[in-house]
Amino acid sequence: MDHLLENVIKYGLLIATAPIWWPVLRALWNELQASMWREGGLVGRAPTEHEIPMLEKKYMRFASPLLNETKAQYKLREEREEVERQDAKRNRGKRSPGDDSN
Repeated sequence: MDHLLENVIKYGLLIATAPIWWPVLRALWNELQASMWREGGLVGRAPTEHEIPMLEKKYMRFASPLLNETKAQYKLREEREEVERQDAKRNRGKRSPGDDSN
């Protein structure tokens, strides 16, 4: 009986934490598939000559969800976006020269 309760708790915990680990697992799977598409991915066969152009079109624009961004790069990007937001806010209220919309 203890084994049954232990297994229920173990699998219940695995299911309960799925929203945390499932997206990470899916991103890793997609990343590996995209990086190994010429070899057929992780478990597939190598693509034929006919399939290669379709796969090139699909994977050449693939943006990796697994980014390696240092804290310094992140800070610079955040600062740049903040400056752009402030500029857009400032320019929103200005009228262009010669604008007689009144």
